[in-house]
Amino acid sequence: MRKLAALLVATAMAVVTAIAAAAPAKAAGWEWADGTTQKTWIANCVNGNAENGVGAFVGYLADPDNGSPSPGETYWIHIYAAGLGNACFGQWALPELVLPPHTRIATDASHKIMCYGNGVADANCPQNLSPGINSGSLRIPSSDSTNGGLWPLGQGQTQEWQIPVVTDRPLTMSLFGAYLIVADGFGNPTLPLGQDVYVFSKALKTSYPNPSTTGITSNAAVSKANIYTDGLAGTGYFDLGTNTSYGLFSDPVAIPAGGPNWQPYTDWKSANGTSNLKPGTTYHWRFRFVTSGGATYTGTDQSFTTASSGSGGDPGTPPPPATPPTAKIAGQPALRTGLSVPVAWSGAAGSAKVVNYDVRYRRAAWNGSYGAWQTWKSKTTARSAKLSAKAGSSYCFASRSRDAKGHVSAWTAETCTSTPTDDRKLTRAGTWKKVKSTKSFAKTVLTAKKAGAKLTAKKARVHRLALLVTTGPGYGSVTVRVGSRVLGTYSLASAKVKKQVRIDLPTLPTSITGDVVITTNSNKLVSIDGLLMSRQ
Repeated sequence: MRKLAALLVATAMAVVTAIAAAAPAKAAGWEWADGTTQKTWIANCVNGNAENGVGAFVGYLADPDNGSPSPGETYWIHIYAAGLGNACFGQWALPELVLPPHTRIATDASHKIMCYGNGVADANCPQNLSPGINSGSLRIPSSDSTNGGLWPLGQGQTQEWQIPVVTDRPLTMSLFGAYLIVADGFGNPTLPLGQDVYVFSKALKTSYPNPSTTGITSNAAVSKANIYTDGLAGTGYFDLGTNTSYGLFSDPVAIPAGGPNWQPYTDWKSANGTSNLKPGTTYHWRFRFVTSGGATYTGTDQSFTTASSGSGGDPGTPPPPATPPTAKIAGQPALRTGLSVPVAWSGAAGSAKVVNYDVRYRRAAWNGSYGAWQTWKSKTTARSAKLSAKAGSSYCFASRSRDAKGHVSAWTAETCTSTPTDDRKLTRAGTWKKVKSTKSFAKTVLTAKKAGAKLTAKKARVHRLALLVTTGPGYGSVTVRVGSRVLGTYSLASAKVKKQVRIDLPTLPTSITGDVVITTNSNKLVSIDGLLMSRQ
């Protein structure tokens, strides 16, 4: 009696020359396709100056000229990190990877997870990964328990983690992500890393798992095959015989369009439940796939021997468990100048097609804490919408998908954005004039013509900031500081008057809470429209 299951996977110079990946074992033509380097900031232990602490990126091995990786082909992904700065208390890291869709870790005797410290392989690299603290992630801990499973990243040190994976279908710009949790005694930040992965289509192919037959007793066995159909429909046949001529029994299985990977299997019983196997007999079998167009793809010969009459055997292999779908949400800019927030999400099928989505958000005022998650969209079939946001707020979004069988994916990692805080919400010191301005944010600005006038966002929670101003001929300048840190002095002069001009300020080493103070520097006109503040 034949059966069919979808073969799906579980689970889902910027930086100095120190960031040069250790050479992995790879065939000619395969090269690393790496994403953008992300960096932390620390205070130099000697002089206190701000400098980069850790730099990191992720990538995958590919040979595009030869169509690799392709579905079912083992390839490598990696996370690479380098210690760049001189932190007083040292630096350590803990990586958590998020696999691309329809991808699983593919460790076996020939493919091991590899860890490299300063280019030297670590014999204690873990082979079993546990769930991380970030949604959908898998943690790669160090075997050094004295450091709580963290990997050292002192100045000049590098760490690389290479993981063998296999994807069951073609992918186009599907995200491979990771989180590098950094302990540096300064901000202890987490670096979000990412790179789009391509998996190329390949020719139809029949193959087998290892072992291909299990559950062998005196008159029973379960045999499995793998078929990559590239989405074509057809009929598969399990052919059985006592030699390579087969001819004893043929078990058909209908394979629908879609896929593209399937794992059919048979228990070698006829439709009425009668076994076609006898005790103490060696059987040969193969799997054939015949497309609806008549093309045939035949697998290699396989064999097994049933137990003698009365002898035991294992009870057989149950069908593979159902696989939930996966979900993805488009990234948000950290800062935006308007209150209309477009959000887009999507999903990929597991054991059944995706039928709808849930989308949620949580909000925090610029000087407050995040509230609880709020359901925004429930069981929606749409894949995008716009949220009418409040000014002076940070919003974080996450989505999940649901399939036709009721299976629900994990929530995606959150993506966050922040809206402008209007000038009227800032605390004034000195002489400021309230002015209505139809083309400005919230249709208001504050103007000053005296040096030393100040606007303050008290106890703001910030990591990234930008000014929203009006510029014009002969306008003055302002100095911006957060707490005791001066971010810089910025001119508001321009050849003609411009409304809602965004001036991005230096990103802080980490998210902090402090007063953001804007101070005028002369008696020239200054016009402040708002302040953009993000804690991400």
